Amino acid sequence: HAVTEADMTYSDGRVAKVFDVVRVKCLEHRPTFCQPENFLLDRRYHWEWIGTSTMRQVLQIHKPERNAAIFYNTSYKVSDSDLEKIADKDRHSLTLVDPGKFIVVKEENPWSHKLQYFSKFIYCGNTYNFMRITDPVFKAAHDGNPLGQINNLPDSYFVVSLANNPIEEHGENMHYNTTVRLRIE
Repeated sequence: HAVTEADMTYSDGRVAKVFDVVRVKCLEHRPTFCQPENFLLDRRYHWEWIGTSTMRQVLQIHKPERNAAIFYNTSYKVSDSDLEKIADKDRHSLTLVDPGKFIVVKEENPWSHKLQYFSKFIYCGNTYNFMRITDPVFKAAHDGNPLGQINNLPDSYFVVSLANNPIEEHGENMHYNTTVRLRIE
């Protein structure tokens, strides 16, 4: 499951931010079907802040991936049956993507009336729509904007995550992609 804000708290009460370098105590490697890189956190210990990184430093360690598609297809969701076709050693649930030019659509959810943000971009010739943006800094910066399309955004990278908790649709478990937007410095 996702790391909560309580999990990301330092002993002084601060919450870890994007680009914080941290030391985390884990109990064991705990892979799941679609998130083989998962570790079980030891919640008895606070995270330890080591320092702060930059996007440029991250890119020196891990370049954006250039696969034919994000998470095995060109949709904003992936089915269990799609994942079963991927060899265990090739299955993963996090990827760093350079989306190039992108737009964001801000909408109000018709059922919950909460604001939601979706990215739209072209990656390796494939058009991606409706990838949910979860970056709280981005959302807070744009909450005052009117609903609709947000253009002229700075160059950015996306960390795309494949959700572990599937939603059943028409008898098939679907894992949704969510996006954390990281701005270039």
